[in-house]
Amino acid sequence: MELTKKQMRMYGLSIRTNRSYNLETAKSGKWTQSLFCESICSVNTLISIEKGKAGRFEDTYEGLAKKLNMRAEYVPAMDRKIRTYTLKLYEAVEYYNMAMLQRYCDKALQMLQPYAQCLWYGDLIRAVQALENHYLKQRLATREERILLSKMIGEFSKEWDEMLKSLVFCSAFHDLDCNEYELRFEEFKLEESESACNKVNTMMFYVANEYTSRLQKLYENLEQEWELSKNYIRLIDMYSTTLVYNSFYDLTEIDEVKEKVKHILLEGNVPLYKEAECNYNMGIAYYRLKQYDKAMEAMTKADKIRPAFMFIAHMQRMLNKKVKIYKYSKKDLKIFSKDIQEIYEYYDKIGKSSAVESETHLMRNILPILNPAEKIIIELVREELELLIEETKHYKDLLIFNKRIKMIQTDSSLSDEFDLFEEDDLYAEAV
Repeated sequence: MELTKKQMRMYGLSIRTNRSYNLETAKSGKWTQSLFCESICSVNTLISIEKGKAGRFEDTYEGLAKKLNMRAEYVPAMDRKIRTYTLKLYEAVEYYNMAMLQRYCDKALQMLQPYAQCLWYGDLIRAVQALENHYLKQRLATREERILLSKMIGEFSKEWDEMLKSLVFCSAFHDLDCNEYELRFEEFKLEESESACNKVNTMMFYVANEYTSRLQKLYENLEQEWELSKNYIRLIDMYSTTLVYNSFYDLTEIDEVKEKVKHILLEGNVPLYKEAECNYNMGIAYYRLKQYDKAMEAMTKADKIRPAFMFIAHMQRMLNKKVKIYKYSKKDLKIFSKDIQEIYEYYDKIGKSSAVESETHLMRNILPILNPAEKIIIELVREELELLIEETKHYKDLLIFNKRIKMIQTDSSLSDEFDLFEEDDLYAEAV
């Protein structure tokens, strides 16, 4: 039985996605083109199949699918719904409409689930699940998941290409153990993207790499474009992204952004999470410029959703106020990284513990696990240590702290066995 051109393309691109993913992750020779197609077809035929162009006979595809523990099946009745759901999902991502995204993720997964082991349909299920994990569950894709998602680019539609590129880039951007995001930015040609989600990603890239002139030009263009289209969510994203960058330079610019954000919140239906994210970044911007009253006002609006408690507590201490922070349960704390959890415990005990005990907690529990990329948190912890040293007079600790930070920032592979307190007996009394 001969296959239609549509079937050849669907099956062929899915075979390419899954075989190349297995080859890259399993590191096994059986996934090379020559061994994979052995006894089924020639290598040249497989090359054409993976381009979606040749291999007209169904048994060839069934044989290749079987090697992937999948099957070849086409359900033409789903074509129209898949297209409709794709457009709705794309719209939801572009306007950050999480209610719409949830609705159409559920619809798509329910429809596709019986075909989870089928070529193409199984890939589409994993793409929808990745969207759901990223936007609705705030779970970033792992390195292996990013490999699979990147290989799906070109398999479904131009809308899916944009969404997949965004998922991979965002997850790589927040993976502090590698520079994959820089490679993906070039590979995906994000600067040329027309989607709102990838324009925000381009802005993030410019901020991270301090491309000032490009950032300013993009900022002006996007502000005009999204005001006209009333894409308030992406305007919030844009202001939130540039807030931290502007905070190194100009208080006036931050005040201007604050007024624009207030206007958007009155005009548009902005999700609480996005509002909190923007207030959190605004708080950091004011904090960096030592505008503590304005910073605390913004951070208070972000508390309970973002880890704003540490900035609020720190600024209370800098202003000689009593520390009052939102109380998290142990379960709620688990959404934060280990260093943030230890910082929470530190502030939770401030006032109940002596300065020496607090200093011991900071040096032993917080310092060794600080993320070298989180410079604003390192700055906060250093200022906390300076406050404690005013009481304890343990000036040597600041030298140890600075030495440790310098080492982890220049060598991310620093051994966990590094003896932080070598030749130091300041902690005997506290311990």
